[in-house]
Amino acid sequence: MTPESAANALKEMTKLFNCSYETAWMNYMHPTITEKFTYEEVRKHI
Repeated sequence: MTPESAANALKEMTKLFNCSYETAWMNYMHPTITEKFTYEEVRKHI
């Protein structure tokens, strides 16, 4: 997985749960992704 693909997953989560990027990152992203990348790293690719 790359930061770009994590950013795409984050975008999809925000649409699915109708929430902000940060809320989706903290509450809905898979732990494997959040352990591998920081929110700031992924946010750069959105």
